[in-house]
Amino acid sequence: SSRSLTTSRRELAVAESGARGRTNREIAEEFCVSVKTVQPHLQSIYRKLDLRNRAELARLLAVRIRP
Repeated sequence: SSRSLTTSRRELAVAESGARGRTNREIAEEFCVSVKTVQPHLQSIYRKLDLRNRAELARLLAVRIRP
């Protein structure tokens, strides 16, 4: 199956916020959206990057942004 690895700016911003340890509710407040909007963004990122959870996302982004 072909997966789209293209991520929207919003998905990336939500992912980075989640990787920093913010809850879905905190992310929703930060972006002025509902929690039900945050959840699909995170699920989409997990699927595109073949991740299972927020801890894996945090590890991936920590490696990506290291100087």
